[in-house]
Amino acid sequence: MKIRTVLVDDQSLVMSGLGELIKQTKEVDIAAQFSRLDKALSYVRDHPVELVVMEWNLSGMGGIEAIRRLRKKRPKIKILIVSNTL
Repeated sequence: MKIRTVLVDDQSLVMSGLGELIKQTKEVDIAAQFSRLDKALSYVRDHPVELVVMEWNLSGMGGIEAIRRLRKKRPKIKILIVSNTL
């Protein structure tokens, strides 16, 4: 069974690159991609998702708050944080 994954990044080039890398992995299925966390949260609420790969510094919301909201929707969801900020 493939791991249903959602990508969230407000930079389309980064999200596109991540998507291409992840597509090379046979065990992972990219279910959806979003540039805004609110859209991703709605999707996660309504669809079976096991993994969210997201940017740490999303526009309008910090990473900790994003994690809280995702965990509230799906307590057992796995979250992988990426960042291009040092």
